[in-house]
Amino acid sequence: MSGVPVSANPARLEQAIASLRSLSIETLTGNETTEHAVDGKTPEVVARPSSPQEISEAMSVAAEHGLSVTPLGGRTRTRLGNVPESLDLAIETTGLDQVLAHNAADLTATVEAGITVSRLQEVLGEHGQFLAIDPPLPDRATIGGTLAVGWSGPMTWQNWSPRDIVIGMRTVMADGTVTKTGGQVVKNVSGYDMARMHIGALGTLGIIAEVSFKLTPLPARQATVMATFDSDANCLGAALGVYESSLVPLAISTLHGQKRGEGGGGRGEGQPSLMVRAGGRARSVRRQTDDVASIYKRFGAVQSAVIDGDDAAMMWRRVGDLGWADETAPLTGIRASVLPTDIPGVLHSMQELDDSSDLRWRATTQTSQGVIDIHWLNIEGESSPEHVRAAIAKTVQTIQRVGGTAVVTHAPTPIKETLDMWGQPTSAIDSMRNLKRQYDPNHLLNPGRFMGGI
Repeated sequence: MSGVPVSANPARLEQAIASLRSLSIETLTGNETTEHAVDGKTPEVVARPSSPQEISEAMSVAAEHGLSVTPLGGRTRTRLGNVPESLDLAIETTGLDQVLAHNAADLTATVEAGITVSRLQEVLGEHGQFLAIDPPLPDRATIGGTLAVGWSGPMTWQNWSPRDIVIGMRTVMADGTVTKTGGQVVKNVSGYDMARMHIGALGTLGIIAEVSFKLTPLPARQATVMATFDSDANCLGAALGVYESSLVPLAISTLHGQKRGEGGGGRGEGQPSLMVRAGGRARSVRRQTDDVASIYKRFGAVQSAVIDGDDAAMMWRRVGDLGWADETAPLTGIRASVLPTDIPGVLHSMQELDDSSDLRWRATTQTSQGVIDIHWLNIEGESSPEHVRAAIAKTVQTIQRVGGTAVVTHAPTPIKETLDMWGQPTSAIDSMRNLKRQYDPNHLLNPGRFMGGI
């Protein structure tokens, strides 16, 4: 894309750093910035603003001196996206961590973008409410970063997508201008689509500083029915049975692993598992868990159990964090979006893939949303780049055969440099490029990291 900046020259950087230090913004330079690297690109300076105005001041300096900028929150998903074309300045938003307003009666709240998801849920939980997003690593994931990525978790199904719960937003644009869209009440829809524009844009159009949400009442009771099955087909059959029933659980997820052996028919490393999360009044939850257990039985569950409280919370957290926590990070990961009814076919095709390499896959699904997260793991020593590229190509082909879309979520940096992690640009790419030209004409924000090199 034209207008992509190269790293600012040393003189410009020195002037920019001096300008930042003259403000009341905390800055880091030199070795202090290494932990803020993205795909091997280390920023020359890190700004830590504590207000939207300070973000504006930092962006104004960047615009004046032509610095490329990467916004950072809890840094839980910096693996996502293409390798940045350049990275001069990182703007860390974790200093903006306050709940600015909470109207419990109206089920709305306004918060700063740097507050973590866990902290916000704690505050809302004291009033019997919650925000219907559950991203990985919520103790670190910030509200702004979660919205910039645009992906939530299993709870999204019943409670809409992140775009549907945002009613207002304050953002800082590439030239430092602060804009406000929407409002703090659900009925105020002025500028609503402008806020939506930033959700899922990976910080390429502006930096999210404040957000207003509509909230959801916290269920009086929750319980999870989990089960193991002797095959992916039975596990997914039960998941679709729940999805297609009259039940409306909070979440439906499954966990799978590649079979070992010729033709994918060998012994499995752990049986497929299904988890269904129910919520509501005590009597309703009992009825839901009984109905789910009946569906499990119909599909031949090997064993099943109902768990709640801390045990259930820990189980869902492990599933949600899989692939994003450092200890479970895969060598390569792909997120597929397909019809829920196409999930069994995709995983069946995955089991038929050649298993002669030193890579093995595991997958989790958000069945009701048609989302499959596939993680390729290195099981023996160093895996060759050829094996990694082959794993990506085979997985993407499998997904595309059913009309799905695929985003590569993880890959070694040398391989990321050879592909677009977002896949083939969609029909919306021209509109997306027009938005980039309008709101960031000098291509300062996260240059090259988004679809089509935006």
